[in-house]
Amino acid sequence: MHFYGSHMNFKDRYPETYDRFKGGTSKLEKEIDAYDNSVLFTDYVLSQALKISSKYNAKFIYFSDHGLGNPNGEMPLKHDVRKNPDIDSIHVPLISNTDLHLNDPVNLFYFECIFSKWSGISSQELSDSYCKNAESEKKITFYDANLNLEKVSWSLKSKQSKLLTNASTRTK
Repeated sequence: MHFYGSHMNFKDRYPETYDRFKGGTSKLEKEIDAYDNSVLFTDYVLSQALKISSKYNAKFIYFSDHGLGNPNGEMPLKHDVRKNPDIDSIHVPLISNTDLHLNDPVNLFYFECIFSKWSGISSQELSDSYCKNAESEKKITFYDANLNLEKVSWSLKSKQSKLLTNASTRTK
């Protein structure tokens, strides 16, 4: 399944009934409200997809194609493809209704290895050594705006702490 989720224009990504985050006065605050509403609706859509897959004993896997820059960063709520991007723009969720047996963090650049293991579909191109190296990768791999292959490190512990702090301050 693939859908627009929380791509810009955020206000176009959710029905009026999900217009719950309000009150921003500046342009950025209003954009953050719209973004949060789009995430709220995406959560609802994903929960429905998970319920349906569980009802029919089907496997489900979802991940975002990219994240967005920190609202207080240089590229607020934008897909950042610079050589040294805002880490928030390349850190994305991975959700499944089955145990993927993965270590954190996971480099989704090598999603074909994750999918192969998850689905039980194999390919000659996905050698054991290629996928083993991909799973042990401790950097996030991505293409920048010039299609150069880049790798950046990130700290899972500090990232999780930051996410928990942000989540606890934004509930309505």
